[in-house]
Amino acid sequence: DNATVHILSSTEKRTSRCLQKLMEEVNKRAIRQNWSFLIQNIDIISLTDCLREDDTLTNDMCEQIEVERTTRDKIAKFLSIIMRRGPHAFDKLVQGLKKTDQTFIAEKLLQSVHNTPVQASS
Repeated sequence: DNATVHILSSTEKRTSRCLQKLMEEVNKRAIRQNWSFLIQNIDIISLTDCLREDDTLTNDMCEQIEVERTTRDKIAKFLSIIMRRGPHAFDKLVQGLKKTDQTFIAEKLLQSVHNTPVQASS
């Protein structure tokens, strides 16, 4: 009946939100685990241009990145923005890395995601 359908859809929505939050945490952990590697290897100019074009980054965000003095600081600012950007930012990051010929970085991030043990919060 309708009540059962409503309960199921409500439960499915909660489960979906929980899974989404869990995946976001796994993705953030992959970035944190590879922080030094990312700082040393990302071509920040081509990547920010690519992610600005697909609206993952706003002009303001790109300006925040560009005002940093060193490349290392630019990449650190970029990563901190991506980690706060929402549930689709990690996928956009991986796509951007592939589009800008930085596939080896994308693969390392994805490998970390797949190797991260998932723990349910209590």
